[in-house]
Amino acid sequence: HGGSLEAFDDGHCPETFRFQEHGTKNGAMDDGLAHNENGMATPRIVRYNSVQAPALPSSDPVSPSSVHIYDGILDPNNARMLYQVTASSRQAKQTFGVSHDAGETGESPWGTYVTIKEALEWIDWNERKGNAEQESPRNSNGNVDVDVKSEEYFVTWRQKVAQYYRWKSHRRQSLREEKDGQIGKNDENDSYFQKKLIDIDNIRHALAVEAVAKFFVGTVPYHQGTTVAAKAQLVQTSNETLFHTAQILKEAHGVAVWALSSSIGNSVSYHIDYAELLRYEFNVTVPPLWAGTVHCSDLWNDQKKTVENDDDEQHSQCNFHQQRMQGGEFCVNLRGLDHYQEHGYKGNLSGDPSGGWKRPSNSGAFLNGGVHINDNNQWVTIPYAFNRGIAHRGDLPHLSTPIESISKNDRGIDAAQEISRVIVGFNV
Repeated sequence: HGGSLEAFDDGHCPETFRFQEHGTKNGAMDDGLAHNENGMATPRIVRYNSVQAPALPSSDPVSPSSVHIYDGILDPNNARMLYQVTASSRQAKQTFGVSHDAGETGESPWGTYVTIKEALEWIDWNERKGNAEQESPRNSNGNVDVDVKSEEYFVTWRQKVAQYYRWKSHRRQSLREEKDGQIGKNDENDSYFQKKLIDIDNIRHALAVEAVAKFFVGTVPYHQGTTVAAKAQLVQTSNETLFHTAQILKEAHGVAVWALSSSIGNSVSYHIDYAELLRYEFNVTVPPLWAGTVHCSDLWNDQKKTVENDDDEQHSQCNFHQQRMQGGEFCVNLRGLDHYQEHGYKGNLSGDPSGGWKRPSNSGAFLNGGVHINDNNQWVTIPYAFNRGIAHRGDLPHLSTPIESISKNDRGIDAAQEISRVIVGFNV
């Protein structure tokens, strides 16, 4: 994309720089970093020149600050598997019989890295095998059966993923043999790869590959969101996409995927995403090009329906299992780094850890799915909804509101299990 490296103080000093003493050589710092007059490494940020999709002959220019909301983004049973491998290690062990050394209780935040090549290979294999429309059992109406037991779906999913890994292994071996001029023998079968899927880390990575392939490679470049919120543009156009396929193939090596489980009282303060290693080593903030989340819990914020013929398909997917949640919305500001420069990391500059966000009233505009945009301060408030995907430019500041309550409605929920709010995040 190109961009510039500029001084940028967000009010946050990483621990690695708080008490660091720098040696000098002829009166100058010898650590290779830029420093201010106090001898501290100058905080800097990468500001991209442009991250919007270039206009195609048949499309309108895309707002660089648009936020795209995709309802029903994943196979709903895959979304539930992502919940189960994140909510707690005990639940994952009970459901899938997997091994994991993180303990028997408590939440299980995790992360992995999926290359664009991996996602493309998954798409290629599904197209070759005709698996694209056979990811989940279907009911008598032809819709995905969301009531299939987790254990039953996992058996089918595990077999499918094992076949994919076997195909991938054979293809790579064939390429090596062609390059080396040798012919070898591959005795690995599906059962060999199924054994690998007993480990929870391997299951999580396989689910992440599938999610990246479906969401950021297979959907975002080709389709606008079910709902689109854009700066100074409250009505979505028919040709908007956040980026095009050529962009992600050229600009991105892969996607950092992470998952977080939260319970009542938890929140995420105002911030932007960035590469933490670079921040802690060089005090340089490098935001992702694009970012997104998927809601994986059978939870639902009350949503104000203000648009006629609003599509409730995602609601029907969740209807039998859903539990109501108060709070836990995702909020993002369309002003980007200009807004972040005013408030800083977790509101350290303005003193407001919410970055000026207030719960929506009747002012502003309500879009499909209860999405609210405040046209005065450019805050977009997005209700939590099962299997809802959100994608946006990577340097937009955002937060998650405190979870106030989760209803005790246990229809379709194991009453012995406390449900938590799980999100899976993506940084491209």
